[in-house]
Amino acid sequence: MSDIGGNEPTGYNYAAADTLKAKASNLQGKLYAQKGSRSSAVWYAMREFRGHYSEIFDRNAEVASEGRREVANALGQLASWVVELKEAAEAEDQRREDARAWAERQRQREDNLLAGAWHEVTTWFGGGDDPQPPPAEDPPNFHSDVVQVQGREIDPPAGNS
Repeated sequence: MSDIGGNEPTGYNYAAADTLKAKASNLQGKLYAQKGSRSSAVWYAMREFRGHYSEIFDRNAEVASEGRREVANALGQLASWVVELKEAAEAEDQRREDARAWAERQRQREDNLLAGAWHEVTTWFGGGDDPQPPPAEDPPNFHSDVVQVQGREIDPPAGNS
């Protein structure tokens, strides 16, 4: 009997993938949505804020903005990878289902002389062959740079406190 192996379902958790994608996309949207209100708050504060601490505040606001953008972009990339992984798992599960069905038809042809002969005759007269399903595709491969969010500057307390 022909055995092409690896025909059990992948066990991929589609619901967990959907949840992860939704949460990553939702959080990404929330981070992007903060840009306007935070920029406005910084602009308003800088109208009244002067001196050394205003410079620190301004730099820290820029660090926070860059960090928020980096994290939001990484969450967007995560969401797109989850979609790609889910699509690959769906395709692999379908391939495995097709392979199981092919293996069963092959087994029936090998176990039943009449079914095997009928297959050979129909193939000979143009009824089409029953080719073995294709091998598995290579799984998706992702590479991500490390997301590093710069720390904010904090001045130590002055004086003898």
